[in-house]
Amino acid sequence: MCSSDLIPEGTGTRVVESYEVTKPISAFGWFILGTLYGLKDRRAELRESMARSLDRVAEICEGSSPSA
Repeated sequence: MCSSDLIPEGTGTRVVESYEVTKPISAFGWFILGTLYGLKDRRAELRESMARSLDRVAEICEGSSPSA
């Protein structure tokens, strides 16, 4: 389960994204993800995904057309 909280802060908004692990992935599962899907740095992937999401939110809020 994932969630995003929008918290007013000064003249901007703090976005806090979180997720709950409901069933941990085994060491073998991580091996498969890393080998088949090239997933090596989960933290970096999560940050990149969050940055893309925030860019899309900003485009919508600022009235720009979303990029692909």
